[in-house]
Amino acid sequence: MIAASLALLIAAPAPDAFLARMQRRWVPACDTVEAITNVTARFRLNKAGYLAGDPVIIDRRTGLQIDPARPDAASAGAAAAGERAKKAIVSGQPYADVPPALVGRTLNLDFNAQAACS
Repeated sequence: MIAASLALLIAAPAPDAFLARMQRRWVPACDTVEAITNVTARFRLNKAGYLAGDPVIIDRRTGLQIDPARPDAASAGAAAAGERAKKAIVSGQPYADVPPALVGRTLNLDFNAQAACS
């Protein structure tokens, strides 16, 4: 049993590398106000590699949740960046190689437009 658990840990990608791959799926619109907007996606993954519920998107400038039902409550750049971040996470499902350390945990994945657009 210990050997099997150890083999799982060795074979699984490191959590940081896994999250970095998720982040690279995000393609901000670099020629718009979205290019200066940073958002955080808060979500959980289940053992099968699917999202456990909808990701929550946070505008990092204000710290407020971006509500898709009220897009006027967020800046245009934050709403667009958040929608692209959510799409990047959702479209990658199922994630076949979720590190065991990340399963069921609330994850906060930062999307930095300045870094992505440079």
